[in-house]
Amino acid sequence: MSQVTFNIAVSLDGYSAGPDQSLDDPLGTNSDLLHDWFVKTNGDPRSSVTKEVDRYCSMPGQACGYKVGSLEINRLRDKAKAALGPKFDLRRYDDAVVLGGSVPMTLLETVIDGFIAKAKG
Repeated sequence: MSQVTFNIAVSLDGYSAGPDQSLDDPLGTNSDLLHDWFVKTNGDPRSSVTKEVDRYCSMPGQACGYKVGSLEINRLRDKAKAALGPKFDLRRYDDAVVLGGSVPMTLLETVIDGFIAKAKG
């Protein structure tokens, strides 16, 4: 398993081992600790979290990208709620995000702006 900083790989999902601890380091932070944390936090059996933990550790950018996308989608949802008030429909918002296709986050706002304009009539 590669040496990665927890702050990049896992803290985005609620765990932070500190800025100087990486996997399998002399301070005792290792993949077993991560597996145990995911089992305790998610309530899933160890067998189901092993691949997820290993993926986060070997590809920390994947977890970071997921979190950045999540934050942007939530920000745009709040923007749509504020703009539409009682006309806001979460199902239609979700459809707009998904049916907008695989677009960069920089273009997703344009998709949601179109959704807002259409919903306003």
